[in-house]
Amino acid sequence: FTDCYSLTSINFPACTTINNNAFTDCYSLTSINFPACTTIGNSAFYFCLSLTSANFLKCSYISGDAFLNCKSLTSINFPACTTIDNNAFYSCYSLSSISFPVCETIGSYAFYDCSSLTSVNFPACTAIGNNAFAKCTSLNSIILGASTLCSLKSSTAFIGTPIQVSTLTGTFGSIYVPSSLVTQYQTNSVWSFYSQRITALEDLL
Repeated sequence: FTDCYSLTSINFPACTTINNNAFTDCYSLTSINFPACTTIGNSAFYFCLSLTSANFLKCSYISGDAFLNCKSLTSINFPACTTIDNNAFYSCYSLSSISFPVCETIGSYAFYDCSSLTSVNFPACTAIGNNAFAKCTSLNSIILGASTLCSLKSSTAFIGTPIQVSTLTGTFGSIYVPSSLVTQYQTNSVWSFYSQRITALEDLL
């Protein structure tokens, strides 16, 4: 369906796999329904400029560039997703609400330049790639609830966010982790770059 410029809605109740570039440049697409989909391929919804929401209840894997430049996308719900590949939601400027309760891996640049994100919660995340949340200029907090330390590939993960730099009010964003892991995060060779931002998750509850 690449370049189907006038396509506005799609409904595939039995489809389990969306392959690469399946709906690339479908500029008018606003509504999608894939209740049985488990895998989304590379650039599947690349440049779907009018798409406002994405709910994939059974999807476990989101490939690279899947929703890149979906500038109208405001909310996403992936309750079964375990892996978000590189650039998956790159430059989704309007994205303000995300749900990934079982996601374990966040790829490099996955949410790069998602400037409307203010707070994100990844209760099962164990790995975050380079620049995963870089330039998310409104991101004030991230919750990492896994019982083991989340691997951080590079200290650039939060560059250009309130977590990394001071805001106009002089306050900083926060990284919330289980209290039993606070010291481990603060002394980790990569996480130590954000040591002053790391606080106990229990303080938030």
